[in-house]
Amino acid sequence: MPTETKSPTSNTTIVGGWVSPQNAYSSDDLRTSTSADNAEQEYAGYGFGVPDNATINQCKVKVECYSNAPLLEDLYIKVWDGNQWSSEFDVPYTSVEQVIEIDVSSFLNTPAKVNAAKTRIRYHYAGGGGDTCFPPDVQAVRFKMQIEEIVEQLKMGLDWKNDSKFWNRLAMLLVEKDLFEHIRLCDLKVGDIILTVHSEDETTGERVSDPNKVLKKPIRLFVHPAKITGINVHEGIHELIHVFFEIHHNYMNAYAKNPGWRKLLGLKERYDSPILGDMIATSNHPVMVRGRGLTSYGALKIGDRLNEYVCEDGIWFTRGVPIVRIDKEIFEGKVYDVQTEDRSKFLGRYLLAYYIK
Repeated sequence: MPTETKSPTSNTTIVGGWVSPQNAYSSDDLRTSTSADNAEQEYAGYGFGVPDNATINQCKVKVECYSNAPLLEDLYIKVWDGNQWSSEFDVPYTSVEQVIEIDVSSFLNTPAKVNAAKTRIRYHYAGGGGDTCFPPDVQAVRFKMQIEEIVEQLKMGLDWKNDSKFWNRLAMLLVEKDLFEHIRLCDLKVGDIILTVHSEDETTGERVSDPNKVLKKPIRLFVHPAKITGINVHEGIHELIHVFFEIHHNYMNAYAKNPGWRKLLGLKERYDSPILGDMIATSNHPVMVRGRGLTSYGALKIGDRLNEYVCEDGIWFTRGVPIVRIDKEIFEGKVYDVQTEDRSKFLGRYLLAYYIK
């Protein structure tokens, strides 16, 4: 019994965001990719010519794909039968590139339907969706003006997007000019500029979000501003996980040497013993754990080591801080899902990073 496999020859943008969508026409290591939430692309021109008297025993859609952060990202596909679109099928992909087969036989089951087939593929970033959010009292660092205005006003003349030492030098000036403030998430608004961080491959300069790579060298960290593009508020009953961890005094002293960071973080001039830091989020919110990658707040255990961002003489790196206590509580009220333009992680108290969109 003959089996025929066809690839698309045309595409149409439904919701923008997929880069080089034509690269999905064939399996040749040229890829289309996206990080834009709900980006959707339609593919057609498969060129099936199944005779009218043929019997369709099975029909599958094959998707060759992988994710840099499978815990945070979802991929969906649906098919057109010449008259209507199917419901969306979940693509069960992982961080390993592979060909995944989606059985659509229940929908494309006649020659006419197969010959008319089109597909649509949609990406969804799930890292901050639903009730994967923060309670209102979590704080971020907000700038009082646009970052371009800050750089211009201070006549810095520095490449703040690519200079890893820039923020160490700028911290003092932000304090001197009173250009920052600590603010609760419930008081943020779209368009605000907040302090964030992202990781890059030191050799290629590419963003690194894969939890299996971000803890390996050579990685460099960039602390930088990002504009808030959306804030979703979810009201209801939520399970909150309050995590307490021990930060070694050497890490605190690395910041405290710089008066700017000392003021930004509200630190003492010197520490002679460890301090207790804390983070809180809904139980299904993602968090990085050293040694086992990305997990959820609800799956954290005593002894797990979180990533603390440390800055020493302008060089950024991460060190592990052990969890020493975990409190769970039921919270009834509003939680906040913050989205930024480049999906960095926002920096809060002690510069531990929270995953956001």
